[in-house]
Amino acid sequence: MKILIGLITAVLIFASPVHAREITDMTGKKVSIPDKINKVFSGSPALTYMIYAIDPDLLSGLNYRLTSEEKEYLNIKIQELPVLGGFYGQGNIANVEMILNASPDIIFLWVDNKNGISKNTEKIMMKSLPIPAVNVVLEDIDDYGEAFLFMGEVLGRQERGRLLRDYADDTLRKVKETLETIPEDQRPRVYYAEGNDGLNTECDNSWHSEIISIAGAKNVYHCESRDSYGMEKINIEQVMSYNPDVIVAREKAFY
Repeated sequence: MKILIGLITAVLIFASPVHAREITDMTGKKVSIPDKINKVFSGSPALTYMIYAIDPDLLSGLNYRLTSEEKEYLNIKIQELPVLGGFYGQGNIANVEMILNASPDIIFLWVDNKNGISKNTEKIMMKSLPIPAVNVVLEDIDDYGEAFLFMGEVLGRQERGRLLRDYADDTLRKVKETLETIPEDQRPRVYYAEGNDGLNTECDNSWHSEIISIAGAKNVYHCESRDSYGMEKINIEQVMSYNPDVIVAREKAFY
């Protein structure tokens, strides 16, 4: 009888649900996730980079094919991961079948209500994938500290999450303190050139270009972003009229 009870107990333990831990994500949603997470996928590059910073061994795939320049800075194992796609605008779609084959334990999804990146992505993912979706709120660069802390907790990498949170918050604080000592008229005026012709750019209030002001410069293109994707179209006459001190080029072809 004791042997039978032991066998039944063992069966019940191994038959227990995989999703054994309930968390509250950064949008307040309750999510059931595994106690131990071995593999993770993110639907956006920003969160993929954050997972890499927390623990690169957790990544199950990439959002896009890496450039030769990016490969110089990344672990060789990461470079060999499958490209699974993602949901980050401009027609980018994740490959559901490949995600299933990669078998991540959870999926991190980017939520940015301020810039129009909402839970629609979650609805798409949940319809197609039987994998827990955890929302991470990132609306501007100041949110990275708390996002690192939250993701570290979820992934069981609490110490690393705290370390990255403290580093991010402390670095931004020091940068902002330094920036306050630089007079406005001494800050270089920058045009951020995107696209092969250099005639796409970002509004000065866009999160795509916020690093320009954080770095101590001024974005010459003043406007309200039309959407979260950026890439505002302008003409060469506008650029010439701005007469920027510096042009930052994104594409080699334009440079």
